[in-house]
Amino acid sequence: MFAALDSLTRETESRCGKNEYTSRLKQLLLIEQNEFKDVNFTLSDYQTVMAYVEDYRFRVLMDSVHENPEELFNAYFGFPELVSSFDHFTATLAEKMLDQSGTINFEQCDTRTTLLLAYAHRLGELNAALLNPSCPSRLAKVYQGQIKSVERKAMVDVALIFGYWTPYGNNEILGSKPSFGVLFGWGKKKMLYDIVMEFRFGSPKQEYTIQYNGSPTKTSHYFGGYIGFDFAYEIKKYERSTLYLLGGIALDGFDAVKGSKTQKGQSFFSLNLNGGLGWRVFSRDGAYAGVELRHNFNNYSNPGGTDLSGNSVTARLLVGLLKNDSRKRQLDYLERITK
Repeated sequence: MFAALDSLTRETESRCGKNEYTSRLKQLLLIEQNEFKDVNFTLSDYQTVMAYVEDYRFRVLMDSVHENPEELFNAYFGFPELVSSFDHFTATLAEKMLDQSGTINFEQCDTRTTLLLAYAHRLGELNAALLNPSCPSRLAKVYQGQIKSVERKAMVDVALIFGYWTPYGNNEILGSKPSFGVLFGWGKKKMLYDIVMEFRFGSPKQEYTIQYNGSPTKTSHYFGGYIGFDFAYEIKKYERSTLYLLGGIALDGFDAVKGSKTQKGQSFFSLNLNGGLGWRVFSRDGAYAGVELRHNFNNYSNPGGTDLSGNSVTARLLVGLLKNDSRKRQLDYLERITK
């Protein structure tokens, strides 16, 4: 029988060209005759098998929800009775080979096993194999490689920042300040890289002294800012949220005297090295709300004036978007295969 099927397959391909039906039967015949070799299983073969699995899932769904599945089946596939009979034949054949003791090495999760699981419609076991990092099957390796390749694609990260800055030490005289800002950058795998700009505003707790135009001068003006590069590393991922470590380097400063056309202003600057923890909660479309808590190591130098040395703590509320539409579509498709 198998010789006749092999001959029929070759004749069909010579007349009609290669297609999924002949490819499926050829793979099964090679396995049955112990002539199947992993090295001959190509990316094209993988795509053909996964397309078959996807079509089978579609047919099962169609049968369960459509009022007249045969009508839709006919429009989608053509010759529903013939296709159904052929599918039943190959599924039975694959199941028979899976049940043959000693024919397949289940422990090694080899390519033959996963092929037979796909063609026998044992999708639960197939999904487990595809998601198993230790499975050497070519189907599993290519599938996992696709997932990793898509996950490496960068996502745009953009957000509004609403914050609160609290200095401590001698700089506490400046007082706690609300802040507003924006960030723009990208995310890749477990990392986030953002350029951040923030502005702080509000009066200081009390007047402080600076050297201005060569003499000590009291001022109660304050307008501060932060511009720098922030990065984050994901340490824990939940279903819809992530917990991550934070770090950053920035130029931090404030205006002590407001400049104008007739008056020269004066500002103070400090290098800001910071670190902390953050948490983001995501929606399905990549929008997120997040909170961050940072400790800032920075000291303002004010020679001849009030000592403003000290560090600060920053709390941030983020409302933003982290996404790549193409990346999401591809991941959704790959994840749908194994659901």
